[in-house]
Amino acid sequence: MNKIYWFTGQPGAGKTVLATALKTYLEIEGKNKVFHIDGDELRAMFNNTKYGREGREENIKRAQDIAKYMFHGGHNVVISLVAPYRELRESFKAVMGNNLVELYVHTTDIRGREQFHTEEYEAPLINFIDINTTDISPDASLNYILDKLQIWSKINHGGTPTSNPDKKYAIFVGRYQPYHYGHIKLIDQKLKEGIPALIMVRDIQPDEKNPFTTEQTVNMIKKYHKAKNEDVEVMIIPDIESVNYGRGVGYEINKFTPPNDIGFISATKIREFIKNNDDSWKSMVHESIQEDVIKYLN
Repeated sequence: MNKIYWFTGQPGAGKTVLATALKTYLEIEGKNKVFHIDGDELRAMFNNTKYGREGREENIKRAQDIAKYMFHGGHNVVISLVAPYRELRESFKAVMGNNLVELYVHTTDIRGREQFHTEEYEAPLINFIDINTTDISPDASLNYILDKLQIWSKINHGGTPTSNPDKKYAIFVGRYQPYHYGHIKLIDQKLKEGIPALIMVRDIQPDEKNPFTTEQTVNMIKKYHKAKNEDVEVMIIPDIESVNYGRGVGYEINKFTPPNDIGFISATKIREFIKNNDDSWKSMVHESIQEDVIKYLN
């Protein structure tokens, strides 16, 4: 689903750098062009050299009109624009609803643009992501933003990204003891790109740490994805010692990092909660397979 990401804050805080970084990331992940509206570029395009209220409002409203047009055309949009007037930002947020994310960028670092600061700037008060770029790298700031946006970060250690016109499979290997939301959300990173998934379940002997048989694990995984009518295949493979690849591989080898609301989930925690009769585990496992988890454990 496309959105508008509005970076606001005083000059020199890092708005344009972070907007560009987010644009690049979204383009790589979604493989679609992201439209970037930058305040300085917008002024130059329309020869707007007025920095009083009238000139600033003119620039803000132009940015809003362009952003809304591009958004309704199906594009993600990032905006890097001071936009000092809270009322104008809030009114646009009211119009766009959950389709707009406001990101407030600020710093105490001296970066040479302090002379362009405006005393009229009004920091947001509600419904925004606060980004303090003081003594933090752009990469770290981007990771912080991705986490707040609940966007998984991805690093490709293999071949160059492909458009995958032949619908080749994305492979996932694991024990899945039990299958939980962390696994589901990870696999969804590829499914939402229209790429089918092949889940390879390691054939291991049940023990205290891995209480389910391989067949029970496969049954839970198949049950969930069949109910969702998702393009997922499941197969059993011998247990593995390592995953290896050579130079010039013709496929991606992706490391996905989940946002914090997913990253805390683990099979170990789920098993501990169940052992202690703590129903907190149910928030980590889809309801369609919760009965199976209890049945197989007993």
